[in-house]
This record gives sequence, C-alpha cells and structure tokens, in this order.
Amino acid sequence: MTMVKNMLSSVEYDGGTYSCVYPWSADSFVKISTTDISYIKEGKMKTKKDVDYKYLFAIFHPIPENISMPDVFIFEKWQKQRIWITGYGINLEEAEKAAFNKYKIVSSCPHTFKNNGDKINGDASCKNCSVYVSELFLHKDIHYAKYNSLAFHKNDFLFDDITVKSHLMSTTQEMAYDPNLNYNDKINLMCAGWMHHTNGQLHYNDLVEKILKYFYLDPKSMNESVILKYYDCVDMIKLLLDKKNYDILKRQIEEGNELIKVLNDLDLPHASFLQSYILMGEQTILILNH
Repeated sequence: MTMVKNMLSSVEYDGGTYSCVYPWSADSFVKISTTDISYIKEGKMKTKKDVDYKYLFAIFHPIPENISMPDVFIFEKWQKQRIWITGYGINLEEAEKAAFNKYKIVSSCPHTFKNNGDKINGDASCKNCSVYVSELFLHKDIHYAKYNSLAFHKNDFLFDDITVKSHLMSTTQEMAYDPNLNYNDKINLMCAGWMHHTNGQLHYNDLVEKILKYFYLDPKSMNESVILKYYDCVDMIKLLLDKKNYDILKRQIEEGNELIKVLNDLDLPHASFLQSYILMGEQTILILNH
C-alpha cells in the first residue's frame, strides 16, 4: 500500500476532537458517530446503542493506486476519485484500526470489478474485497464532458440559489433514464447535455457538436438542438416550481409552448411530457398571482 506524505492529523466530531493514528491522506473527510441497532418491539421500530461496536469511523478517501481511473473535478480541484472506508469498534481507536485494515485489503486486492447494473453511471463493486467505486465504468466520453464542464462552471449560479452544476446533473439524469433513447443516443446526448451551457467555449467532438447545434434543429433559434432544448426546458420548469421567480418561470413556459409545436411537428415522443410540466408551471403562476 502506498503511504501518503501528507497525513490527516485530527478530526472534529460531536464528542470533541480525535487524533488519527493511521496514515490517511490529509485531504480525506472523516465522519465519526455512535452506532445504533434497530429492532421491532410490540409492532414499533425502536433503536438502541450498539454496545460491542459503539463507534463508526467512516473516511472518504482517495482511491488507492491499484484502482485505475481518470481524475475527477471535485471540491474545486482535479483529483482522484474517492471511496468510503468504514470501521466499527468499542472505541474510536478500534474503529479507526478496523477501517485502516479494510483499506489495506482494498489497496492490495487483485480487484475483479462488476458493473452494478447501470451501464450509464458505471458504479462498480469488487467481487473480492467488496469495495464500491462510483463511476468506475462511466463511459469515457461522459466522464470527459461531465468533469470538464464542472471545472468550467465551478460554483456558478444559474438563478437564485440554483447552481449550473445541479441543473446539468438533473438534466443529464433525465436523459440517462429516458426509455425513448437507446444506449448510444444516451451517451452522445448526455455529453451534449453537460456541454451545452459552455456556449461553445469547450470543444468536444464532431458528433456532440452536431447534437448541440444541428440535431432536430429549430430554425428559429439556430443555436441549440430541439431535443436538447426539451431536456433543458423540462428541468428548468421543474426547478422553478418550488421557487417564486415568476418572470423566469413565465419565460420558460413561453419557450416550452413554442417547443411543443416543433416536437409535435417532428412527431417526437417527448411533447406530452413537456406539456404536463407546462401545465404545472401555469398552475404555479396562478397560485403566485393570488
């Protein structure tokens, strides 16, 4: 196992400050808590403190060297993907020791990873040591588009307290689970989805550029494909339903109604779904006006 040069020294938790014993990476995040046992008594769910494994030591740590995957842009910088390592013990020292022993196993394991059933998000777990690694099998094109987009936008706000990041995450997840798209279409459209608010400042590849600008192109706008605009519009209305920004919601509904006409003319299956969100948006405006 690779020993880290910058070690995590101490962490704050509800019970005070705990000084770590083992050589964790200094940029790790630790969660310390007491553990409960849940049980049913007289038809009611109850909890009690776990006496044998009183403490949980959970650390969000960069993946070890024996797991290969590209860097991600998280916590405002490019760095390794992270994994959760947990340990339980009668005291904090034993809980940390259990976590570190588990990390040593993960660091020396000849991993055999299996995809956890979602080919789009690519989360995986090892058949040998059971470590869970998010996005290990994430398609390389989505990985490129997603994290370069996150690095580009950082913590920019779309409106009110809604970040561009959260909007793009929600929009691309709608694409991932859309039954009207096949696997390859999802890959390419999700790449375009991550890139579409960069306004051409991040170049990708010809196919994604085509989806951004020429896939079911609306001649009235000439800058964003109809199918991509659909996902963007649905998510914007969805976000605005819980807000009180009347002007933005009204503009999104107007755009949505124009888009409905194009979707219907092209006989695309998304028109009725967008219509339902427009109706919810119009109801929200009626409530706000009263």
